[in-house]
Amino acid sequence: MKFLINEKQGYQYSINSGDKNKIHTDDIIGYNSFFGEKIVHGTLILQTFLKLINIKQKFRKDNKFYIGINFLKHFSYNEKIIYKSKTNNLYQYGKITANIELKKENIVENFEKTNKKYILNFSTKINDNFEKLFCLLNILSKYVGMVYPGENSIIQNVKINYNKDYKFDDSKVSIYSKKLSRKFPIILNKLVFNKYLIFFTTCERPKFESKKIYLNKKIKNLVKKINEPVLIIGSSSGIGHEVLSLFKLNKNIPIYGTYYKNKFYVKNKNVKLFKFNIDKDILLLKKKLKKYNFIRIYYFPTPKIDLYNDLKSKIYDYENFYINYPIKILKMFENKKISFFYPSTIFVNYKNSKYARIKKKAEKYLQKLKNHNTIINILRISEINTKQNLSLIKKNLPNFIDVLRNNENYIKKLFFIN
Repeated sequence: MKFLINEKQGYQYSINSGDKNKIHTDDIIGYNSFFGEKIVHGTLILQTFLKLINIKQKFRKDNKFYIGINFLKHFSYNEKIIYKSKTNNLYQYGKITANIELKKENIVENFEKTNKKYILNFSTKINDNFEKLFCLLNILSKYVGMVYPGENSIIQNVKINYNKDYKFDDSKVSIYSKKLSRKFPIILNKLVFNKYLIFFTTCERPKFESKKIYLNKKIKNLVKKINEPVLIIGSSSGIGHEVLSLFKLNKNIPIYGTYYKNKFYVKNKNVKLFKFNIDKDILLLKKKLKKYNFIRIYYFPTPKIDLYNDLKSKIYDYENFYINYPIKILKMFENKKISFFYPSTIFVNYKNSKYARIKKKAEKYLQKLKNHNTIINILRISEINTKQNLSLIKKNLPNFIDVLRNNENYIKKLFFIN
């Protein structure tokens, strides 16, 4: 069985369910998130699947049943979803994205009492038990996306128990929630209504939080000694944004910064920002910098990184961003004197990762382009505080400049010191 969900369906579901969390409908919110894109509501995936397999017919004569879904990855819009009944898995991009369980029994979990309770009147008059279930899933989605955890939320699993012998309140939906620990963002939940007992696990989605940048005199002096134009490609976030924040201390040189989706502003008159799609606008760089003979270029554009994703589309992106685009830029400026800074990673020797192998390959290719006009500094950077390194477990990673301050190798590479 195959199906897909498009953005229009996702937008309509956000209205119907009341779950208007922007992670499902806003391009910029999705782009800057843990996922790198907008994602489909988990409960919309489940409802669509249940309708396609005709769940009403499957369990219509049963006094009790269980439906479970465990999400392993997020679902993307406009991409084919495949269900394989032999494994009971849903696949997207060829990878297992969720696991489904359908049983003619109940699987009830222990749930300790909690003071956190959410009660909602169920005023809709519906006789069909499965239509009630779909309404309950809408309520569940709205609760997770808009109430608790709210804005930064993820549904990990949903476990539905139906039993004719249950005698819960049929006029009010009650939801109980309990966070397991302050250190871990996992939340256990229970929803009760009529003949349904639904357990679901949620968590607080990691959100990037920028940290204050601290500079020492040595770094400040090195910035002020720069006397040639600077181009920072990918300066709207991550390391690129930190480097721009650092270099703008020098008000005597022209500084150019590019952004793609995240438009931002800088007060300095010597800093010029412009929108730049690296896939289509590479020649724009030549136009912007044609009057300069000596240029420092800092290269930071990147797709969403997944160390263990070997899909062809992801490999294609890696090869373009880390090999093809940098080479095009360097060849475009081969008649000028260029100092080119290229960030690599300490993970280049991870043999099981296509990302790591392509980064290592990129290092070799770029090294060959060095000549009397072109200096290329490649720096293998450790894990730092960027949206690429977000995870469910907080790592408390340092900023790039925090590492730069105390690392002579970083300083030499960034400032092109022999």
